[in-house]
Amino acid sequence: MKKRFLLALAALSFCGFASAEEYWIIKDGQLDENAVQKPYTPKDAVFDTIIGGATAPDGTISAKYVHDTAAYKDVRFDLSGKPLDLTKTWILHIEYCVPTAADSVTYNTYAGYKEVSLLDGTKAAFRFGFDSVIDSMNVDAMHGYCAIQGAVDAIEAKGAWMTKEVYVFSTPGSQLINSFVMSYAREVILNDISNEPIYIKNLGFVDRDMNLAADEKTSKPFYAEDFSPMGISVTGDGSAAEQNYPQEAWHGGVVPANGDKTKKLNLLCTRVWDKPYDASKIYATENNHAAKVVSKDVVLENIAIPAGYTDDKIQISMLIKYCALGTATDDAAWLAAEETPVDKGFNVSVSFDTDATLTPLYADSVLQGSWRWETVSVNRPAGATSLSLTLGKKVNFSYYVNQILVGAPGFSDVDESSSSLEDAAVIYFDGESIVAEGATKVEVLSLNGVVLASANGSSVNASGLADGAYIVRAFSANGVTAKTIIKK
Repeated sequence: MKKRFLLALAALSFCGFASAEEYWIIKDGQLDENAVQKPYTPKDAVFDTIIGGATAPDGTISAKYVHDTAAYKDVRFDLSGKPLDLTKTWILHIEYCVPTAADSVTYNTYAGYKEVSLLDGTKAAFRFGFDSVIDSMNVDAMHGYCAIQGAVDAIEAKGAWMTKEVYVFSTPGSQLINSFVMSYAREVILNDISNEPIYIKNLGFVDRDMNLAADEKTSKPFYAEDFSPMGISVTGDGSAAEQNYPQEAWHGGVVPANGDKTKKLNLLCTRVWDKPYDASKIYATENNHAAKVVSKDVVLENIAIPAGYTDDKIQISMLIKYCALGTATDDAAWLAAEETPVDKGFNVSVSFDTDATLTPLYADSVLQGSWRWETVSVNRPAGATSLSLTLGKKVNFSYYVNQILVGAPGFSDVDESSSSLEDAAVIYFDGESIVAEGATKVEVLSLNGVVLASANGSSVNASGLADGAYIVRAFSANGVTAKTIIKK
């Protein structure tokens, strides 16, 4: 089974480069010599280890990760001998296998993960922490963080190998990483799975979707915010999480504005309310937190456009979801919103330092009760050196925003005579076909990254697809672009 988290990557632009960048902690089942496992302090404390060159149940040479005790521990790596540069490799890539009952040591790992996903589902299989500071080894206080939810994956995989790729969010001041922490979550509802192994074939950081050729890679967004500021509790929610986090704590490096008409964020802990995922199958633990837009605008001001940025367009992508909660535990309201799209618009706008006019984004989109990617390209005014994003309030309801990515557009050959939202005209339905103008290959993916249809040329037959939302990836000589499209 090959399960990939493509949604965040779909929002990024693909360009041709002479070579690809890769940084490996584990490669072909062996630990890299530059990734030095570091014991806890004091040194006699029990800590987890990863053993390279082990053999997985199917015979694959792998690194074996085992919890030695029931206490929650992790593996700590000192990378100072060869620091990880997140400006060059910012996509975490992992290939792993969770054993089934036949390969269990003391307890059925497969059944344990089933308990987690069905009864709770908010615990990540892996948690990763990153920091430029040497010996910064507390995952909850590190400058960078991401997580992978493996419970549901393990059930679907039935012991097979899985591959996942996620964007690494880290503060602007912590891009050269000397400390790396990896935790394999051992908690289950009814049983302890200490001494149960998990096998890792490859764990590293890349600059592209690994299904692409080596001379293709993504262009890293110059702004990326996941609304999980450094130091926030993994279960901090609502007003309890509404604190004055300093600029250096935000992964995007921008503090939300606070004034008469704007408000510092009411941060929703998605792992508290989305158990374990909504209809989009974007996992709550991978989202961690989101911005909840309620009675006032949320404004992200003065996002700097890099001095070396030469493109005349800027792509803005984000996850958006309708708030269906009548009360904090109104599960029926969530379910109804997932099954029936909510016919409500939302007001997200962009402005620039050279033009304060608020330009609406995603004007033709409506909210749904499940996470959905919205992506659009806008014109960059001449001389603009910064932009601001406004997540506009709504009168009778609220909505959530997460994983904002701002950078180079996926397509550069769009029709210059159309509006500033040119990306919307590139990919469209024509009868039972999806057309991507100028493409040499078109793929249709489900919201959880599974390729459902593919064809060479500029169109693909979509007659076999049920009504709903899909991701379309279009390949051309100029690169690759991706867009969410709805079949009705």
